[in-house]
Amino acid sequence: MTDWDAALSLPIGPRRVNRSISLRPARPADPEREQAKGLPLRPVDVEWFAARGLLGRPACTRYGLDLLMRDLVVFDRRQRFEFARDVGGPGPGAMSVYTVPARDAAGDVVDVVAWHPRSGRIASWLGRIGVLGEDSLWRPLGCDEPLLVHRDPVGWLRADWRGVVVVHETRARRQLLDAGALLAEDVDHGEELDAMLRRVRLPRILVGQPAEAAA
Repeated sequence: MTDWDAALSLPIGPRRVNRSISLRPARPADPEREQAKGLPLRPVDVEWFAARGLLGRPACTRYGLDLLMRDLVVFDRRQRFEFARDVGGPGPGAMSVYTVPARDAAGDVVDVVAWHPRSGRIASWLGRIGVLGEDSLWRPLGCDEPLLVHRDPVGWLRADWRGVVVVHETRARRQLLDAGALLAEDVDHGEELDAMLRRVRLPRILVGQPAEAAA
């Protein structure tokens, strides 16, 4: 078992469910309360973060108290996820992850982001955000400071939860194009961002025949 497996191992019961169909239960979405249903970090989790220079960083007091939690989720193919407890409990496809409350540009919690460090997977619960750290998108008019874009949540946590991490490329593309100058982690990351921002799906353009020609 790797240190990552030890850090995120969660008790999984004997129940097994068929995940070929995942229906989202009708419920009022309360991302702050839903994320708080997870489990707190254990000493082994704290050690995992400390080994990466993140001692004390899994918490942020800028808006009160935001905490990283542990949870079981099921990722889908749309950069979204469901909490395993909402789709029949632990079973095939459930993954142990860290979750973090996602705030919008106004600082309100509007979504939950799940992060699986070993695979690099990152997704949102409700699909309401394009980047983790949207509150960093707001900057005073005339501010020339570039927006710090992190490759993954490790850099974001190291920066005291400042800057952004791309979660959903399509949504993030519009936000980053409007953000002004961007500061990438390194040259390779800058090239990745450049390629992502240029990846625009253009519509088909058709030209109709003039009325005279059609006659």
